[in-house]
Amino acid sequence: MSLTVVYCGKVPSTQDIAWKHYICYNIEKVAFWTDIQTSGRGRLGRTWLTPPKRAIAFSISFSVNLNPAENEILSSKLALHLINFLAKCFPPLKPILRLKHPNDIYINDRKACGILIESKTRGDTIYALTVGIGINVFPFEFPEEIKATYLASVVQDMPPLPVLADMLTHVTFQFFKSYLI
Repeated sequence: MSLTVVYCGKVPSTQDIAWKHYICYNIEKVAFWTDIQTSGRGRLGRTWLTPPKRAIAFSISFSVNLNPAENEILSSKLALHLINFLAKCFPPLKPILRLKHPNDIYINDRKACGILIESKTRGDTIYALTVGIGINVFPFEFPEEIKATYLASVVQDMPPLPVLADMLTHVTFQFFKSYLI
């Protein structure tokens, strides 16, 4: 059971691409990532910004068999998993990374990463998930009302975006392996 990682170039939303491949073509366990997303989304209909070459966004679809109660805590568990991974890879982040419940990763008091998990249900069972993650990597100007930051504000030697995307997609896939059918 492995993961394929595909770079998409400029796209509206990696979530939409992952869902389309899952529903139309029965393709799962493929991470679609980009560093230019024009209509990214977060929870509650919020917008997620992915400006060119400054951040990454990726989505992966999976077949699962979950009850809805399990789904509610997945984003917090995944966020903690990613916090541990980032702290291990980039030690300067360790003392300042935190979870802002339910699904955001903060550096000090500013958002650096968001997680969006969407599901498809049949009866009282969730049979499919698409997991989307957006992470700010390099500096860019955020709208004033968004209290955001980026990894390179703390980590001096950030890997190139394709390397970071590969690392994060695989660690996300590893987290979900026990949920897959």
